[in-house]
Amino acid sequence: MRKRVFYFSIAIILLILVWLGLERFHDELPDIGRDAFYANKNIDIPDNQNLTIAIAGITAPIGKDVIKHGRFVVDAINTSLDLGIDTQEIIDSQEKLSFSGNSDELECWIDDAIEKTISNCASPERIRLLLMENQELLKRYIDLFGMQYWKGTSGNGQYLINLNKLIAAEIKLETDKKNTEAAYKKWLANFKFISRVLKHEGNSIDRAIFLVAQGMNLNSLEYMFYKSPDISTTRLDELNTLLKDDGLEGYNLKGVLRVEYFFINENFITKQVVAIHPEFIRNRIYRYQLDYLEKAQQPISTLDKNQTELKEKYGLSANNFLDDLLDPTNSLVSKHLLEGQFRSLELVKSIYAKVAMKRLLRLSIKIRQQRIEYADIQNFVEDAGAAYNNPFTGHSMQWNVSKKVLYCDYPGNNYQLEVRL
Repeated sequence: MRKRVFYFSIAIILLILVWLGLERFHDELPDIGRDAFYANKNIDIPDNQNLTIAIAGITAPIGKDVIKHGRFVVDAINTSLDLGIDTQEIIDSQEKLSFSGNSDELECWIDDAIEKTISNCASPERIRLLLMENQELLKRYIDLFGMQYWKGTSGNGQYLINLNKLIAAEIKLETDKKNTEAAYKKWLANFKFISRVLKHEGNSIDRAIFLVAQGMNLNSLEYMFYKSPDISTTRLDELNTLLKDDGLEGYNLKGVLRVEYFFINENFITKQVVAIHPEFIRNRIYRYQLDYLEKAQQPISTLDKNQTELKEKYGLSANNFLDDLLDPTNSLVSKHLLEGQFRSLELVKSIYAKVAMKRLLRLSIKIRQQRIEYADIQNFVEDAGAAYNNPFTGHSMQWNVSKKVLYCDYPGNNYQLEVRL
């Protein structure tokens, strides 16, 4: 009996030693396809052609070089990540060019549902003053249009949003003065720039900022159509090309995930900040991102369910029995690194909203071009085909004859996407 207990004890000890050895020293091989998925084209991009640098430097004081200031800001951010210190105070201590005005007073200019008579809404005279006072920032923003590359994380998101609000207000002022061609050219240049940026690889924060900018830009076009309907037909071919439906592909979700992976890999795994078994952790991130892309392609109505499923499968509360048993340390590290990623499926909802708005605008062009009577619009919309359906539901868009608007519901939000006729 004593021998049995002895041998059993020895076996248990050996199993524990083997487990400890595997847990400490044995890493995985890369998953098949992982390295190809993250294959990186490390091309050297001059700072003066890197949108990231220019956006980071857009607040450079007058007289200082925007690109040099942008390089300073980006290097400061990278130093913060490398050394684990807060360099924001260093950045903020530098003199910078501030945006004149505030975001709230411009809100009514990007949403026609907000009455322009409310107390905090900028008057047309105030908008003209803000355009003058922000002339240098607007020029720097327009200078971005000629840059071809995007590499890294830029910051200055609120500046970009405020400048786009101001541009939207300017387009409305020009439209109201019947300077439709001038308004259209301002809209067109910004639309092309925003669309190009959204096709670049960038992190989820940058993508969210430019999705907001695109929403304002599309609302500006809707306003031009409403106030100057002829623009939708005189520019027919160009607009149909610009507003073509490229779905999720036009927003490079894979590129967003790749940037997020590179950030985690460079700042936490490669530098051994958290990684004991780097391949194990990289594999878990890769598996999550493949799963994310697959769920992103599913009907948007399943977004909340998919978000919950991702969290249950990869989050801190996930019960990954074999991982937790055989490699508990790295299983926990992987869960921690992925915990902040699950809400990024909200990007998909925002993308679908832009797809829906483009479809509504294209429908409005067809209706005006073919001179469809109000009484016949609902039937026309229902017969338009799947390419014009509401991307959230797969059903046709709707027509409100009393309000004279094409519309579709925006699930999870308390408003509809509308295009007036």
